[in-house]
Amino acid sequence: MTKRHSGSEEPVGREPEAVGELEGQVPRRRHNVLLAEDDPQVRGLLTRVLEGEGYRVLAGSDGGAALELARSLGTIDVVVTDVAMPVLRGPELVRELRTVRPGLPAVFITGEVEVPLGEILSSGPSELLTKPVSPSAVAAVVNQLAQGATPPPAEEG
Repeated sequence: MTKRHSGSEEPVGREPEAVGELEGQVPRRRHNVLLAEDDPQVRGLLTRVLEGEGYRVLAGSDGGAALELARSLGTIDVVVTDVAMPVLRGPELVRELRTVRPGLPAVFITGEVEVPLGEILSSGPSELLTKPVSPSAVAAVVNQLAQGATPPPAEEG
C-alpha cells in the first residue's frame, strides 16, 4: 500500500508534519504502540514504519523487555507482537497487559501456519498476521485498531 499526498507518492525519508497529514486526514494525538519482536531487523523496520505513521513506538527485543517498557510508560494503546519469542511469548505478554488494561488492542505476527490463539484473540480487539507480511499491512492494522483506542493527552509545548 503506497501512501499518497496530493496525488503523488510521498518522498522517501520525509515524515508527515502532523499525524494524519497523509491522505487528508484530520491530525490526531499520538498513540503509544508497544512493539515486541526478537528479530532486530524486523523490529527496526516496523519501528520506522509505525513512527512514520505518527505513533510513539516502544520496542522490546522480547516479551519480557516489552513488558518492562509497558510498565515504565504506563499507557499503551496498541500492542504489536511476534508470537514466538524468548523470555515471554507474545500471547503471554498480551495476556499480562490485559490484566491491567482489559480489551487492549493487539496485533500478533507469526511465521507458524497454525497457532492456537483462540482464547487470547477473543479476549480483546486482535488481529493475527502471518509472515511474510509487509510493514504497511502491519501499519494499516495498527491504524484500524488505534481508531478505537483512547490516545494519551496531548503533550505540552
